Amino acid sequence: MNWIRSGLLLASSGLILLTAACLAGVFGAPTDTFNHLWPVWMAGAIGLLVATLALRTLALAAATSICITLLAAIAVDTRDIPVIETGRDIRIVSHNLWGSTRAARGLVEVVEASDPDIIALQEAYNHQNPMLEALEGEYPYFIRCRWESTRIYSRLPLSGSGCLRPNHRPGEPYLDLPSSAWAEVELADGTRFMLGSIHLTWPEPLSHQGEQIDAIAQELGRVERPDLVLVGDFNAASPAHALRRMEMDWQLTRLTRHQASWPAPLPIVGIDHAFAGENWARVEIEVGPATGSDHRPLIIDLARIESD
Repeated sequence: MNWIRSGLLLASSGLILLTAACLAGVFGAPTDTFNHLWPVWMAGAIGLLVATLALRTLALAAATSICITLLAAIAVDTRDIPVIETGRDIRIVSHNLWGSTRAARGLVEVVEASDPDIIALQEAYNHQNPMLEALEGEYPYFIRCRWESTRIYSRLPLSGSGCLRPNHRPGEPYLDLPSSAWAEVELADGTRFMLGSIHLTWPEPLSHQGEQIDAIAQELGRVERPDLVLVGDFNAASPAHALRRMEMDWQLTRLTRHQASWPAPLPIVGIDHAFAGENWARVEIEVGPATGSDHRPLIIDLARIESD
């Protein structure tokens, strides 16, 4: 019995350290990395609380309860997201295909069921083209980035499109831009907006996500923010501070809120998101069915609003 109590003491000590690391995540990497897996830590903490109560180790139960309270406080999302319940102006399906041909076939089924106006893809490669070509009849306007893995398919006209990649412009510092496809989309009423399909790298210190956030912020200085929409795989999950940094640095609002999309068989964290400028509001955002990718797709309904 003593070894069980010793194990609980060790687990409780680990939970205290983990909670402290999550709280310190407000200062950024490397401790913010722990916040991306917040649901895992919360589930483990609840399990530990049950065990400590069952064995009547009340001091450990109290410490665990405090940790659970602090972890819950970290996850509270008080952001003011613009939401309206009127009809949508645009529906976008965003999906990381994981390079899987099975996922490409699953995407076609999702598209047939959800009937989006635009499809934004990440990790879409040439070997998936035989499956994705089925989209081109209904979505005749598209941009496929030759050297990158992001794409946009649209049934609405595109007045411009292109690809972003790590680059060095003469006289300017090197920009570590993530794989990104962009398009200027023309709505039925003639208004236009800029859409980006984005795939950020892993969080720091596992990779250089912070540099990519900075590079996007610098690149966005070239476009009008109010009409901008960015969707994709951002490899960041709430309540990580990295997501708040994206909102602040990009001057956009994240429209997703605790919507788990990864891993696909049993989603526990939401690393796929939609960001938009002040001329957009969320109507509804749903997590779609599994397709064969390690991600689930997002079905994003947005409406234009009059900004003050």
